[in-house]
Amino acid sequence: MKLNYRIVCFIWGALDIFYIIRFAWLNVEQGRIPLIDDIISFNHLNSEYGSEIWTVLMFSVSLILNISIIISAILLLVGWCRVHCFIYIQIPFRLLMTIPSISFLPWLLKQLNITSVSMFVILLVLSEIIKFASFKLASNKKNEGTSYGE
Repeated sequence: MKLNYRIVCFIWGALDIFYIIRFAWLNVEQGRIPLIDDIISFNHLNSEYGSEIWTVLMFSVSLILNISIIISAILLLVGWCRVHCFIYIQIPFRLLMTIPSISFLPWLLKQLNITSVSMFVILLVLSEIIKFASFKLASNKKNEGTSYGE
């Protein structure tokens, strides 16, 4: 099965945009400025309770992942030819921070009143497998060409 690289990039870029909009909406709905209030709150809690290396590390990974999702959305919608490498690097961090690439999954599970953690984890892993496989299939087609390298 062969997929069009540009279409794959557009679909995953649209899902990243959906994640960004949902992230911003949920923060604004709570009267927070996305990312800025997270940093301020973390600094306050970190100074109050002491700075544990694991806490700082996890917060940093979370912040960097959210910023990288913004960057990947732009790169995906532009259709950068090496964006798949960036996406592959994101996958373990998305799994660690439980942010599915199919970004409407948390909303869908909430709408269906599914509260099973195991179901969410299964769908999270499936989401990342689908993303990885779609880029593998699309990049295989992208690398194929005629004998003239077209």
